Amino acid sequence: AWLTKPSYVSVVVRWDQHQNALKAWLKYLRYDSNLKFASALVPNLVAPTPFLTQKVEALKEKIGFASPIVSVHIRRGDAKHETKYFPVATYFQKVDAYYARTTPCAGNCTASAKPRVYVMADRPYVFLEVFQKYSEKYEILSVDGGKTKKTWADKSTTDMAIYDFILASQADYFIG
Repeated sequence: AWLTKPSYVSVVVRWDQHQNALKAWLKYLRYDSNLKFASALVPNLVAPTPFLTQKVEALKEKIGFASPIVSVHIRRGDAKHETKYFPVATYFQKVDAYYARTTPCAGNCTASAKPRVYVMADRPYVFLEVFQKYSEKYEILSVDGGKTKKTWADKSTTDMAIYDFILASQADYFIG
């Protein structure tokens, strides 16, 4: 089954192979948001198509997405009524803590030699704040430089949201 199919950027959902596992996962998440359980199960349920994998690899090269990298998901749009609000500084305190206990760049940095942070947000003003406050310390990466308001309801930005989802899963550390 196809979850989405805008211009061949698709994700295969393996409903037939894992229907019972999916039902158990969804039921479990209603009562206990165990991130380790969910993150172990999701890759077995959802997989990018070969076309999407190729597009993601090209995007990674274009934006400089390479390990070590922290992925940060700052929700401001659809989640403002669903989740607790955290200032951008709170997310970057976690980034600071991660890089304080690891070796940033370990011989795999771009010319800037700054630790990398991949930022996902659904509102451009979040990127503006991140770039203004943290771009001197970190190399800030995103799909489009934070120019687009992303929403699953808008088919023109669905591809970018899917890229965000996949790139976040490939980061060394996730905050969000």
